[in-house]
Amino acid sequence: MLSTDEIQYLVAKRAYEISRQRRPDEGDELSDWLRAETEILASVRPASVDLAEGDASTGEPGKAKHMDESTMLGIAKQALAELELDIGIHGAAPVPGASDWCISFSTGYGQVCVTVGPDSTNNSIKEEIKHQLLNRGTS
Repeated sequence: MLSTDEIQYLVAKRAYEISRQRRPDEGDELSDWLRAETEILASVRPASVDLAEGDASTGEPGKAKHMDESTMLGIAKQALAELELDIGIHGAAPVPGASDWCISFSTGYGQVCVTVGPDSTNNSIKEEIKHQLLNRGTS
């Protein structure tokens, strides 16, 4: 297992690589960092976190059985569609040192990380995303 310092170094290195590959008008340092963080965390952590009963892919009530990036991004897309918001989703990754997940969005006011707990149902994750985005002013 990598230390926090080693992970931060890898994220910084990858963010620099991303910034060198893009045109200046195609992004910013924060977007580069969030993308790098998502990539690095996905490569150093297990792809899924086992949770209690339920099925994350179906949206059925109950706790998700396997919460992974693809599932989180699908729930985030549903929340944005219900809100009729046209904002970007940068990615989803486990929060280092915690069992929570961060789903990062690009809004008119900058980057937003919506944090959700591992015991959340699909519906509660969707509602939390909607609640946090609306409370932060996402225009």
